[in-house]
Amino acid sequence: MSKGQVELERAVLACMISSPRIAPKVVAMLEASDFTSSDRRMIFDTMQGMQEEGLRIDELTLAAELRSHGYGSAVELYARDLYGVAAQLASVEH
Repeated sequence: MSKGQVELERAVLACMISSPRIAPKVVAMLEASDFTSSDRRMIFDTMQGMQEEGLRIDELTLAAELRSHGYGSAVELYARDLYGVAAQLASVEH
């Protein structure tokens, strides 16, 4: 797995957090198995479920959903890292 692949996957997940209109498009194009690490697969799978249920994908809701699915603290820490990336993307977008 290349560093570029990791950064691309992080950027995709961060975009789903920072821009609600992007999430349905990403969910339509990708599957959890497209991600190279189990942490990113779990996060994407959770986001996909949130999207299908009509839940807003944001920092608090995602953290709550990850906890409700029983994912460990490592996944939640990785998700927190994504929030920082998402915040940078949001500032660039505006």
